[in-house]
Amino acid sequence: MQAAQANEGGTGKLTHTLEGILIGRLEADNLVVPILPKTAQEVQQLLDDPKIDLGRIGKLCERDPLLVCHVLKTANSALHRRSGKMESLQKALNHLGMRNMKNLLLTAISRQVFVSHEPRINASMQAMVEHCQAVALLARNVAGISGCRDSEPAYIAGLLHDTGKLVVAAYLLEFERSLPTREAMDWIDHDTWMNICHDLNKTVGPAFISGWSLPILICKVITENEDYDASDRISPVNSVLFANAIAKREGLYEAYADHDAVSSMVMIGKSLLGLDDAVISGLTREINDHVFT
Repeated sequence: MQAAQANEGGTGKLTHTLEGILIGRLEADNLVVPILPKTAQEVQQLLDDPKIDLGRIGKLCERDPLLVCHVLKTANSALHRRSGKMESLQKALNHLGMRNMKNLLLTAISRQVFVSHEPRINASMQAMVEHCQAVALLARNVAGISGCRDSEPAYIAGLLHDTGKLVVAAYLLEFERSLPTREAMDWIDHDTWMNICHDLNKTVGPAFISGWSLPILICKVITENEDYDASDRISPVNSVLFANAIAKREGLYEAYADHDAVSSMVMIGKSLLGLDDAVISGLTREINDHVFT
């Protein structure tokens, strides 16, 4: 990739090149996905605490979608998996145990997402993560209220539903890191950066889920995000789609959201899941306390 591509109208070429790099690394199983700098700091503090336990590790992991990906990939690898794919973070943590988790965390903190020279890009990256956190929390609560027997898959799928965007964003930031400072200052504008992340989500997201042996439910959420599944009213997928619409309606989203499309998803979801406005208001009031603390 050349830095000039983004400034000379080569956005399409840049997008295509980045897609090829990411898909190629996934197929070769050498895709390196960093974690958020804030998470890395919290991980280091946790590892320095003699009272560390899997419960506290789990709570920390829940705040970083990329770290959850690392945990699930490791737990679902041929080395660790005994039967079926794990869709629960807690089950994955228990399966790996303290020693494996400490090793995983030590590796993870050595790979951190680069902080851009462009404040708007950093803000959008943070907004992507906060959107995922909000959707996860809402999806878990919606699944529980609507009668889903196991709400944990809905939480994980909600947290990882925009994994493709986060992976693309991390690699765009990594490329910025490789540039001389002067070039890095203006190699790409914020809107182009955002468009590339959104454009590649539909292709990189499913490929990433498949390549990293993550739960297929997450792939369904990524690829079937326009319509609810009327044949399975209280499915985790429906909970995530509804939660995604609510998060966008509440402004917990990194980009412009089509108001009409969001309103339609909310109305249909309310009917399908059997929720009323009072319940939805109660759910949304909790989001800021959990996501922004």
